[in-house]
Amino acid sequence: MTIKQQIRNQKIIKEDPLLWISFFLITGFGLIILYSASFHFGEKVFNNPFYFVKKQALHGFMGLILLFIFRFIPYFYLKKLAYPGILLSICLLIAIFVTPFGHKVGGAYRWLKFPFFSFQPAVFSFYTIILYLAHTISKHEDEMDKFFSGIFPHFILFIIFASLLYNQPDFGSIIIIGALIWIMIFAGGAKIKQMLLIAGTGFISGFFLMIQRDYRVERLISYLNPWEYSSSFSYQTTMSLKAFINGGFFGKGLGNGILKLEYLPESHTDFIFSIIGEETGFLGVFMITGLFMAILIRGFKISENAPDKFGSLLALGLTSIIGIHIIINMGVTLSLLPPKGLPLPFISYGGTFLIMNMAGIGILLNIKANSK
Repeated sequence: MTIKQQIRNQKIIKEDPLLWISFFLITGFGLIILYSASFHFGEKVFNNPFYFVKKQALHGFMGLILLFIFRFIPYFYLKKLAYPGILLSICLLIAIFVTPFGHKVGGAYRWLKFPFFSFQPAVFSFYTIILYLAHTISKHEDEMDKFFSGIFPHFILFIIFASLLYNQPDFGSIIIIGALIWIMIFAGGAKIKQMLLIAGTGFISGFFLMIQRDYRVERLISYLNPWEYSSSFSYQTTMSLKAFINGGFFGKGLGNGILKLEYLPESHTDFIFSIIGEETGFLGVFMITGLFMAILIRGFKISENAPDKFGSLLALGLTSIIGIHIIINMGVTLSLLPPKGLPLPFISYGGTFLIMNMAGIGILLNIKANSK
């Protein structure tokens, strides 16, 4: 083998072709299905059928810049951002309530809105928490099997973020952060008995908090029998199921879906997977699921082969963020989980989540490039 061939092989090994291809395919398809799901709503509300897809493309371009930046900046430099990042996330969540930039959408204060852009601090906090946990757990790896020195400090972190999010209110983000912290602590070396106890305590506490609001109780009741409440609490869920039924095996064709025409609310955000089911059928759903599986498998493999504990935990956390959103979004649209509005990664409309996910892909690729 010549020297030139050896160099070429090394470059191929450093990259992750399957992750690159899966990412570009699912992002490209996301723009196509987003246009199909949103053109009617965009034309009706903004007099522009391309309103949402143009904004999503702009967000995608910004995310792509971040992807390439994080791809080539050595990931271990990110350790320096762990403490500033977690502090910034807390400040941004507080700013929603104490500054005029806090913006109310759908009865909840979850946005900071500035003259030229807006974003969700909760989404930003997912990634800073992962970075912080990867740093602190890898730094104190020998103490992670001890409750007070290893687990308890991260439990306090959860309480801080859960308190801020509960007041928005954003119960879904609390669940995501709780799941992320649990996964990271478990992977960091905590004992199984401790993690089972934490999981049980979290489930009981979460159930107690959930029943404090009537609309959450109504969602739970409607989840148990969605068709009985199809005209009220579970309207979106039953419309979503009808979309999959209408799609059949081959789908009605891109752009030919009916339920996005004012029948299925949030069809371009939380329920875009339903539009995929109606317009591309089982084949489209199977293809999208396969691409997501490829991304998740490569992410977990990168975590397994990372050169150090920090890189391994960071890759695990970033992959888990994507995986949790996929499971919850698909589970809700298929009525396998109680209703909770979460975007489908790389496909649903939403600038903050798309940009952060693309930056996360860049970090995963960087960890892969530094792996042996």
